[in-house]
Amino acid sequence: MGIPEIVRRLLRIISWEIVRLALALVLCASWAWAQSPNATAQRIDILMEQAARGDAKAQANLGMAFHIGQGVPQDDAKAAFWWSKAAEQGDADAQTNLGFAYGTGHGVPQDYVQSALWWQKAADQGYAPAQYNLGLMYLTGTGVSSDHVQGIKWIRTSL
Repeated sequence: MGIPEIVRRLLRIISWEIVRLALALVLCASWAWAQSPNATAQRIDILMEQAARGDAKAQANLGMAFHIGQGVPQDDAKAAFWWSKAAEQGDADAQTNLGFAYGTGHGVPQDYVQSALWWQKAADQGYAPAQYNLGLMYLTGTGVSSDHVQGIKWIRTSL
């Protein structure tokens, strides 16, 4: 017996709201250091240099800076670009953020299959937010074949 359509729709809505809330919390924690415009500009300069040299964590943080417009003009396409650079190097934060970008269509064309792919990569590394999001995708059949066993497994693993 499958999940009723109304429950599937509610889970899909709730899952994206949870993702947005989690992203907001990450944003607050990630940018707590930014106490002044000068500190932010200096930090962005450092991130740009490190990201250009291929530093995955700097690339992920620079992607977040572009996503929220912290120290740079807000630009979701540039955010997705930098997240993809870091995600390709295996950075679980960037993989999760890139999954969010694909799931919502921020900076890239909306593509649930790509969203699931990036969340799977982060989930396989033990990253709980990606595990939870991937579980919801399996439960709702969004971007992946509906599989309640996998959905429950990933959600339980995330807790």
